[in-house]
Amino acid sequence: MGTQQILMIVLSVIVVGAAVAVGIQMFDNQSRNQARAAITTDMLNMGINVQSYFRTPTMLGGGGGDFAVAQLPILMGFINNGDQSLTISTPNGTYTFSAPNVAGVQMDMDPIPAVGGWVARAKVAFDGRTDDPFVPGSSWERGMWTYVGEGPAPAGPAW
Repeated sequence: MGTQQILMIVLSVIVVGAAVAVGIQMFDNQSRNQARAAITTDMLNMGINVQSYFRTPTMLGGGGGDFAVAQLPILMGFINNGDQSLTISTPNGTYTFSAPNVAGVQMDMDPIPAVGGWVARAKVAFDGRTDDPFVPGSSWERGMWTYVGEGPAPAGPAW
């Protein structure tokens, strides 16, 4: 009778240990998925603000459909409530903005150690049309592209 009790205790410990390990893994996966969703939401919101600034008439304080690299600090002030910095910090990370050319704005995020060193990149295109809009892959019109994952982040579509 004592051997059966010891066997039941050992089996119970193994089952409980396995359940705890599975629970920890599920919690970690859910935490990572929530972090990815929050970062993507941040970038989409900022991308919407960039597009909004670009399309707002100049007499209303926007870009008026004409964007130049020199306007980027003004654009950042529009997004960041008056702070004309090229970075925006949120609880999810720090985002750096750049305008490599007049076609749009690129957002890059510092790696986040808490979620495995993920990086994020987004591109917001204002108007990247070429002379032949019917050739697939030759142009990238207005829109937004995002990436959140393990680094280094891919370059994304060409402007």
